[in-house]
Amino acid sequence: MSLLKSRVVAVVAAASVIGVASTTGAVAAKMITGDDIKNGTVESKDIANDTIRGKDVKNGSLGFGDLNETAKSKISDQAGVALAGSLATDATVITNLGGSFATRATELGTVELPEAGTYVINGYGFFDSLEDVPADQAGSQLQLALRTVPAEGEQWGEDFGTCFTGAVPVGDREMTCQSVRTVTVDAPTSVIVWGFGYNADQGSDGSGNFTVTADVSALKVG
Repeated sequence: MSLLKSRVVAVVAAASVIGVASTTGAVAAKMITGDDIKNGTVESKDIANDTIRGKDVKNGSLGFGDLNETAKSKISDQAGVALAGSLATDATVITNLGGSFATRATELGTVELPEAGTYVINGYGFFDSLEDVPADQAGSQLQLALRTVPAEGEQWGEDFGTCFTGAVPVGDREMTCQSVRTVTVDAPTSVIVWGFGYNADQGSDGSGNFTVTADVSALKVG
């Protein structure tokens, strides 16, 4: 065999070996699955930056426990708000309309703010009449009021929410009002919920003819 032919044969043979080795390596790589990797043997340092992306992670395969402490802390800080206190009453007769709120309002219940902090307080009042409203009672404005417990020497506490209905019409008409307030307290605080109402002439017409159903919630936001 000539020298030229010998060199050609050697080059072809070498190329064949490289081709087989490359093919074998590719096949082997495709055949390695999670079952071939022992738990705990692959760490962050074994994975090059930017080699794993969102599409490489199966939905639901990572949980809160898989995150580092910094990520956990950030998520916990943004976890949302919590219901701190609430009150839902049955329909309650508003005993008095007109006169002094401090002495004539009807107490419906109490919502407790359990600790110092900032709260969003939502108060919703649903009002109805026991009998059709006659002409001489039309025009009353019904009230839902949220007040803290009065301090010594005071007639009423701090306003944590107040809403009024529009003027009550003649006949049988349901009415509502709603108040949303953000408040900050420096200690556990009791919020008393009241039902009341006023007449344009400051009289007491309509006393005992209206009911209020209250739904109050306090969300701690800070």
